[in-house]
Amino acid sequence: MKRNFDLSSDTLRFLPAAEQPYAPPGNVSFMLVQGLSPSGEGVWTLATAPTSAEFRDGMSSMVRENHWRDVTGRVAAYDAGAEKIETVEVGQPYFYVTRAFSLSNWRLIAANWLSSNVLSYSLAFIGFVSLLGFATFAMLRMMGRHR
Repeated sequence: MKRNFDLSSDTLRFLPAAEQPYAPPGNVSFMLVQGLSPSGEGVWTLATAPTSAEFRDGMSSMVRENHWRDVTGRVAAYDAGAEKIETVEVGQPYFYVTRAFSLSNWRLIAANWLSSNVLSYSLAFIGFVSLLGFATFAMLRMMGRHR
């Protein structure tokens, strides 16, 4: 299931998972972190490394096309020795409004939320189809022949 459909016990949930603290391993040479500000009115993004040389090398490596597509989640830790990026997924996503209200933007937000909450989407879909089936049954029964 995980390989073909990207479904796991983490994706089949009703409520978002709690954010877990993250401590980078010792081999991490550069890290990108993003999260909601303490006041909740903005988003903070942090790029950090142990030294300025590792910062420069890590930043140039992370923005290369072959690495940039691997930068996901709330933490992306880069190991320069292994040329590998370790990521930590977002447990509780927050959608920060950057534009005025529009139906096309809310459509995209709803699509993202539904794709992240597969179980809720499936149950809502089954409920809607059941309601549609019951309404169709009742309508056909009322329109049918009376004896």
